[in-house]
Amino acid sequence: MDVSLNRSGCDTALRGLDRLSGWLPHIGLERTVMLEYRVYVINNDGRIIERIDLECPNDAKAVSDVKTYARKNDVEIWCGQRVVTVLHPLT
Repeated sequence: MDVSLNRSGCDTALRGLDRLSGWLPHIGLERTVMLEYRVYVINNDGRIIERIDLECPNDAKAVSDVKTYARKNDVEIWCGQRVVTVLHPLT
């Protein structure tokens, strides 16, 4: 079963798991898929000063988890090859 991420975003990772949804509840498992995100903290010169890898169930949770990094620098959130959002410093 291929659940790799592709150009259309992280949500496609769930596509291969849909075939499992019929029998997972019968064996006592729930379908919880964590998506992989890369967070880049960008300085004023446009250079990456930090990379953070995290796993979250969805884009909204990823954004809420990294808001504190946007206090002084821009922050880019990526999921696969898709830019989720760019957060700017809270000034």
